[in-house]
Amino acid sequence: MSQPGAKVAVVTGGGSGIGFACAELLARDGWRVVIAGRSVRRLEQAALDLRAEIGASASPVIPMALDQSDPESSRRLIDTVASRLGRIDALVNNAGVAVLRPIEQTDLRVIEQVFGVNATGPAYLTHLAWPVFARQRGGCVVNVGS
Repeated sequence: MSQPGAKVAVVTGGGSGIGFACAELLARDGWRVVIAGRSVRRLEQAALDLRAEIGASASPVIPMALDQSDPESSRRLIDTVASRLGRIDALVNNAGVAVLRPIEQTDLRVIEQVFGVNATGPAYLTHLAWPVFARQRGGCVVNVGS
């Protein structure tokens, strides 16, 4: 059951797969969970699905838009979560993108997108969440990779 002082987790890529499973486990354990990603529609459906699976007593699962390859989008997410929920106790960097094509068919835009989401995006989010962790005297970063 969610309490006003419940821990808060931000899970990127929380609309499906591993991110969805992480969000579910955290919500079942009483965490307030923000699922973040590019597809707000998918995130909203995931939040509804989690509520249906866990039940009305579940901690809130809050969908929020994020393009983690964009530093300003990452800043908005961290600032909004810290402001609205008062804290961030865990950041789960789970979102990822894979473009599978021969190198001769890959252009610089694709390379920038892949590195933006998979490498620099998690670094942005961790950097931006760190001052929140410092103020709270604690926090956790989990990086999921494949």
